[in-house]
Amino acid sequence: MDEIIDRLYRIELTADKSLDTLNEKKIQLKNKYDNFRTDYQKAAENKFSKETAQLKEQYEQEKNQELKVIEENYEINLKKIRDVFDHEQEHFVDRFLDAVKELGALDDE
Repeated sequence: MDEIIDRLYRIELTADKSLDTLNEKKIQLKNKYDNFRTDYQKAAENKFSKETAQLKEQYEQEKNQELKVIEENYEINLKKIRDVFDHEQEHFVDRFLDAVKELGALDDE
């Protein structure tokens, strides 16, 4: 009988030891998962930040290029207007006065 009790006691000790080992492995696995999750989250945030910065830079470059094209077109059109005022204004005035004379509004003739 004592032998059976000793055997059962050893089985109980082995079971307790196995349970402790199992709980320890469970805690290690949970810690490993938590560390992995934290690392993954940091990597995802870094990736997102990097991609966001790249997109902002790309959009800023595109915006600057578009503004440059608009500014160049504006300058070209402004130069055309200035050329008209500087060189062709007299012709427009002459044509306008000719039209006014044809209508008979000026009695200079």
